[in-house]
Amino acid sequence: MRDGRDHLLEDGVPDKGVTREYRGQRYGLTGGTKMVAWLAGLILAGIYIASSTGCATAPIQTTLIMKPEIPLNDMSASAPQLKAGKKYHKIIVLPPSGTARAEFEPTVALFEREFLRRGVTVISGAITGRVVFGAVQQGEKKEATGEQLSDIERALIMAKQTGADAILQIGNFDWKQNVAGRFFVYNQYTNTFQEVSQSRYGDWHGMGEWYAGDQIEFIGRLIDVESGQVMASFDIICNSSWNLPSPYQATFEILQNENSQPYLQSISENYPYNTGNFWMTAAHKSRERVIERVVQIITGK
Repeated sequence: MRDGRDHLLEDGVPDKGVTREYRGQRYGLTGGTKMVAWLAGLILAGIYIASSTGCATAPIQTTLIMKPEIPLNDMSASAPQLKAGKKYHKIIVLPPSGTARAEFEPTVALFEREFLRRGVTVISGAITGRVVFGAVQQGEKKEATGEQLSDIERALIMAKQTGADAILQIGNFDWKQNVAGRFFVYNQYTNTFQEVSQSRYGDWHGMGEWYAGDQIEFIGRLIDVESGQVMASFDIICNSSWNLPSPYQATFEILQNENSQPYLQSISENYPYNTGNFWMTAAHKSRERVIERVVQIITGK
């Protein structure tokens, strides 16, 4: 089991080298108990069974196939002008308000790199310090005014002086570990699994299986320098289980316990989901996909 601490490498990606408890089975659970099992974030894969129907005397085998990649969960909202094709060509990227810049510098650099790749001019957010410095030069009263301005207010002042046309302010860009991200329900009539949304999985009354990974979420906003208008509010999520190295295939037997309740017994898998050495790469890809999506919305490229 995890020791309760966050295990992150220097570049902010979760360390998959720690010991984990990977899979848990549940037999004949009720809907309420099923949700408790789903919320148990200390395992990477979990099974719930909410069906009281019997199964054949001889074990039935069934195969679950998981696509290696599925779309991001993008809950962002954009202003009509941005949707209509408005583009930005000179950007300032700011860390979360009140955050020491050095603490968030590696993340800011990742966004700056992606903007540069797409031909966008990037102006360092450190330039906002000139607002306070200028106030110091001109007297105590202006110094106090400059220091009392928020990060975004100082950035707006300097953006106009530098010719920047937009500011990307990062609100949050953090990992949550062991979050259920893939959901499958079993159809007893076709003897197949189907991948479904989390909400449909929660309403399912038959057998099902979920798989988890580490999840990264970006929250931020894009502000137009000229008008001060919020052009986009970002909320984008990517789970590392959405970036597998290749299609994953697991075979199960459907058995019965002593109470004649069906459960899934894992027989084989084409590669180890829980102990695979691909998780670090999957986490890197999750982070890159989120960054690319943010920059794509802003630049249209």
